[in-house]
Amino acid sequence: MKTCTSIFLGFLCVLSAVNSAVAQLENPGFETGSLAGWSTFGYGWRLISASEARSGEYALAVDNLLELDEDTWHGVVQEVPVTERRSYTAGMYVQSQNVRYSSIFLEIQWLDEHGHVLHQVRAPAVNRNQPYRLVELKKMRAPVGAVRASIRGIFFMPGLPRNDKALFVFDDFYFDEK
Repeated sequence: MKTCTSIFLGFLCVLSAVNSAVAQLENPGFETGSLAGWSTFGYGWRLISASEARSGEYALAVDNLLELDEDTWHGVVQEVPVTERRSYTAGMYVQSQNVRYSSIFLEIQWLDEHGHVLHQVRAPAVNRNQPYRLVELKKMRAPVGAVRASIRGIFFMPGLPRNDKALFVFDDFYFDEK
């Protein structure tokens, strides 16, 4: 009986370690001083220093938008493994200055084993000037067939800004199983 209990407890420890590793983001606050674990699309991305970051030494900003052409969608993206039918919570902190006709939002795409989008969830957009604010999606259930989640900080700009002072900052992402 003692052996069975030890094996069962060992199994629970392994299961707990696997579950906690499933939803961990790499470099969620850009503290490596790089985009390690993340990819971006669109122009104007740069790491910013501690004085502009929400916490730690770095954050990720998109600015210098006057130089853009037709590019209206910008994003920072990371994929993580998930377990179908499990619940997850995601969030990020965003700051915006000199916003004009633009939006920032958190988006989660649930992906199947082939990378096809099964379902997509989007938080309400931030579309005004503000200090850092938490944008969050709570109690999302991974759909049947989901093996990965794409965590996406999205910036949408339908037209060029009127000045070059627009600044949009992303920091402290999280994606956790709940």
